[in-house]
Amino acid sequence: MMEKLPTDPLVQKLFGALLGAIAHIIYSNPKSLKDMIGRFVFALIAGTVLYFIPVEFFGWVMDDERRIAGALLMAFGAGYVAGPIIRWMVAKTKA
Repeated sequence: MMEKLPTDPLVQKLFGALLGAIAHIIYSNPKSLKDMIGRFVFALIAGTVLYFIPVEFFGWVMDDERRIAGALLMAFGAGYVAGPIIRWMVAKTKA
């Protein structure tokens, strides 16, 4: 168990979502700066808001570490969902 976890649940969710969004940007290799920013913001928001989905899916007890892990997993996965959505939106704005 980590000894210096943030105590505020919102800070924990933001920390996990930030780590997940950064990991997604590193592994996804976005095509442009606009694509990178869109994916990052989408992943950060999704990880912060929907952190409970992986926690409930895996049947974890909600505690500080699981809240961070849930936000991280959700942000990492949401970035891949954002890719096709952002490409579709960019294509619509160019047309």
